[in-house]
Amino acid sequence: MRGGLCLVCNEPTCRECFHDLKEQVCKNCKLQALKYLSGEQIRVGDTVKFGDCLGKIVFVIPSKEYSKDYSEADWSYLKVGFGIETEEYGLVHQVEPDEELYFIKHEK
Repeated sequence: MRGGLCLVCNEPTCRECFHDLKEQVCKNCKLQALKYLSGEQIRVGDTVKFGDCLGKIVFVIPSKEYSKDYSEADWSYLKVGFGIETEEYGLVHQVEPDEELYFIKHEK
């Protein structure tokens, strides 16, 4: 039985493939979506607290989001995770969010 199209990858998929029918997102995309421990999706431009400092999310590899200063060509080789730009540490690559990363706000 067809479930429709995934809202993330726009690929046809069966109803059993949907992880969450409310969101209409297939299991593959759901597994790739990175979220803060508080539940918000990690997006380029987000302001975050990382340890004791403030930072900005500059790329998110699974969703293929890259800021103008951090291109896909330069950073996709990492294959997983996301990048945080901070004054204190420079660029930090994280494979997944942890308790040191706090979401503050999405960029408008």
